[in-house]
Amino acid sequence: MREITDTFRDLVQFLKSPEQQQDIIQTPARKVRRLLILLLAEIPVMFALSALINLFSNLGWVQIEKHQVQTLVELFPIPVVLMLAVLLIPFIEELIFRFPLKYKRNYPLRAVAMAVNGQNSRTEGKVRRWWLRKYPVIFYLSAGIFAVIHFVNYDSETTLVFILPFLVLPQFILGLLMGYLRVRYNFFTGFLMHALHNALFMTIAILSLTSSEPVLSIENEQYRLHIEKVSHSRESMMYNGTDSIHIQGVSLKSTLSVLTGQPEFQMVDKTQTGNQKINLRYQSVNSSSLNSDSLITGHLLKEFSLRLEHTNKTTQVYILQVVDEKKLSAAYSNSTEDSSVTSSAEGITIKGMTLEDTAKYLSEEFKIPFETQSGGNQKLNISLTRDLESLNKKLLVEYGISMNEATKTVEYLIMKPAE
Repeated sequence: MREITDTFRDLVQFLKSPEQQQDIIQTPARKVRRLLILLLAEIPVMFALSALINLFSNLGWVQIEKHQVQTLVELFPIPVVLMLAVLLIPFIEELIFRFPLKYKRNYPLRAVAMAVNGQNSRTEGKVRRWWLRKYPVIFYLSAGIFAVIHFVNYDSETTLVFILPFLVLPQFILGLLMGYLRVRYNFFTGFLMHALHNALFMTIAILSLTSSEPVLSIENEQYRLHIEKVSHSRESMMYNGTDSIHIQGVSLKSTLSVLTGQPEFQMVDKTQTGNQKINLRYQSVNSSSLNSDSLITGHLLKEFSLRLEHTNKTTQVYILQVVDEKKLSAAYSNSTEDSSVTSSAEGITIKGMTLEDTAKYLSEEFKIPFETQSGGNQKLNISLTRDLESLNKKLLVEYGISMNEATKTVEYLIMKPAE
């Protein structure tokens, strides 16, 4: 208990007026105890701040699903994400923000001083005196800049300005604690604090991103339908067969877009529900007369308390037209299997879909209406990019399909909360 009291007393004293002065006791045991005390103390503080940020998200002030942690998990395998977040990134950040907190190790500052005034003891002493005099400002500025760079973790377009300080307050507090350990002990102690903090909270974040929550499960004589909410999916997939539908890691808005035949760009989400990712499995058992799309749409609207309204709007569309039938014929599919689409960070793979169905999917993927003027009912196997500019080139060069802009009045669906 005394060690805990001494640690916090020393921390508070240091933060009142930071000085470049090491602790008298530099034993490994002392360093480990102080590190663990601070780590255990900051955990409930971070959970409290996380709860505050979740509250902001529920109010629609910030979109947590666009946090850069999710982007990392989407781009890399989880072991790679942990290596980056626990070891590589903390090490680089410590080198930049904490390593120079001791004058002797602040090589950039000393190099600039020598370049301007030449290498002599008088200049060295003058710069060192300035450093010690301004050290509290330097220390807090380091923690502040460290916090500010973490603004990039959030989507600036959907985040209200006045809550930005709260979003990076956890990083500011962490920067102060790691700076304290760096100055009072050494670089490795501060880095270890950073690594352990990231290991704990990244593990929690990854577990929350990969969790699921059942929404609906129906099994009767006519069909089976299972729907669940998911926080994250490394790969989104839609499969629409003769008597089955399989959707994985796709947003509710995109799913309704497919089921209603309405391109996603022509759907306006007036709720906080449209971005919710879901897994959906449907299997017809003994009823070919069922309209599966209408049936599933009804269940989704009911379970997520939504309704759909129609309206018209003039907007730009892309028209897909076959200009080189010979090139396109190389992508013809002779398979009798059902159509499928797989979308990942690397690109889009379409199997067994007509050009018209491909246009519908592209509308959903790029949130821009795509239509066709030719292509017939021939099924295609094609691979496309997720970048609009390179998509235009790939369609023309590899498949002989032009992509032309036009202006049309199109129908929109508006997603609203159920009354």
